[in-house]
Amino acid sequence: MQTKKLRGECQHCGQLIEFEAEAVGTTASCPYCGQPTELMLALPPEADPPTRTKAIIFTIVVLVIVIVGGAGIMFALKRAKRLSAQKRESVVTASPTQTPAKSTDPLALLGFQASSVTLEKVEGTSLVHARGTITNLTDRQRFGVRVELDLMDESGSKLGSATDYCATIEPNSQWRFRAQVLDKKAASAKVVAIREDK
Repeated sequence: MQTKKLRGECQHCGQLIEFEAEAVGTTASCPYCGQPTELMLALPPEADPPTRTKAIIFTIVVLVIVIVGGAGIMFALKRAKRLSAQKRESVVTASPTQTPAKSTDPLALLGFQASSVTLEKVEGTSLVHARGTITNLTDRQRFGVRVELDLMDESGSKLGSATDYCATIEPNSQWRFRAQVLDKKAASAKVVAIREDK
């Protein structure tokens, strides 16, 4: 009966050595380098375990998803910015201030409209107030609005002035002002200026 030959590596030069099965674990001289080496079976070549291969494939898939997803998000953001800019432009061109284009009223050019002014005496006192309304013609809040009035006597000559203040006028809303009139000879009043805090 023929003895089975085994193969192992020299521990010094790494060459394959053939030896009989009974010689496993003994020491012999390497036929290539002449150094004494222990006769051991050669290990089978390492193959990538299936879990490692799966991990590599999974990592590649995740990277592709992240890259494609990032590109999609960037595209969506750019598109949203472009649409937002177009919408803002259309709003600005559609209604800049809702005032007539050829208005010569200086108050309308500022986005305000003033009513006529009436003088009202407070019942039971000697106080007189100039009353009227200021309308915010714009689509934005107006802050720190001050109305200035000229006071006139019976002949229409200017006697003095009066003012009133409003912290905020909402968009497209009215403010009913009430300015105290100190000159007893005042017979009428009119709005001459509206100023707004910037």
